[in-house]
Amino acid sequence: MNGRTRPLPSVVREFDCTGGTIIAYGHDTYTEPLRTDTTDYYQNPLDMDGVSHCSRDVTMTRATIERDPDLYRHRSMSNVITLYDIPSRDIKDNAWSPNTWKTRFSLNYKGLPYKTVWVEYPDIARVCQEIGAEPTSTSEYDTPKYTLPVIYDPSTKTVLAESAKIARYLDETYPDTPVLIPRGSSALHAAFQYAFAQMVSQPALPLMLPATNNILNPSSEAFYRRTRESWFGKLEDWSPPGPIREKHWEELRAALARVAGWMALDDEDKPFFMGDTICYADITIASILVWMKRVLGPKSQEWARVKTWDGGKWGSFMQAFDKYEMVL
Repeated sequence: MNGRTRPLPSVVREFDCTGGTIIAYGHDTYTEPLRTDTTDYYQNPLDMDGVSHCSRDVTMTRATIERDPDLYRHRSMSNVITLYDIPSRDIKDNAWSPNTWKTRFSLNYKGLPYKTVWVEYPDIARVCQEIGAEPTSTSEYDTPKYTLPVIYDPSTKTVLAESAKIARYLDETYPDTPVLIPRGSSALHAAFQYAFAQMVSQPALPLMLPATNNILNPSSEAFYRRTRESWFGKLEDWSPPGPIREKHWEELRAALARVAGWMALDDEDKPFFMGDTICYADITIASILVWMKRVLGPKSQEWARVKTWDGGKWGSFMQAFDKYEMVL
């Protein structure tokens, strides 16, 4: 693995509660009490003793609870994987980012205990450098660019960035958990990642980036607006209501229809990319869809519309991920 092994720095703020710890880097303070009406987000929400006293929602994955109900209660939080993610101000459990959802879904699917460190956009580069995370790319001026997700695994003292690399690491390090990238499919998964980004993620940007800006905390919102508007101009002009926005939705619908066609090439009604079992390609798809669901709103007309596409395939597809849509 390309991860570095460096000790974690001290944190800015830490909230302890029964059953978990939430840590936050950044300029914004979270003081609102936990909302317990999570049924908008989860079909079968878990009710954990003590969680209601925490300042944010902490929930264990169903897979881990079913396997060992006492594991999370008895295991020290210092011994579990740390996932670095970007918070929001409007989503009940904070999580919204499609890229970090790739890793969160991966951890939840494998049933691996973890905790989340929330990092505001202006702090990402600093935090990544402090913990020893490698840059994931360079700018046109050859300056390093740091992105999330990043994980720190204390069992191997590994710090690793970039969701696909993290998925491969989790498969190699925890071979007794469900496999994300089956042996022999790494090249196919890499090709799919590229094709999906070009074909589906790109058409989603004009619809989703302006909406995403509206759910960020103030410091991240200013950073997000400044950087995104340097690409294509004022966010509000990307997909204004009317013909322009409708055109973007039709482009996205056509892109997802093509993906649905790939999944039906065997002339089978299979739920996932490789049949009846989830793989990392499915997690990639689910991460874009959960971004839409959470930012647009699970009860929004636009999300309801997406769920009906391709004969209701994407609504059914996301129902299969409900039990993995957990935030620790």
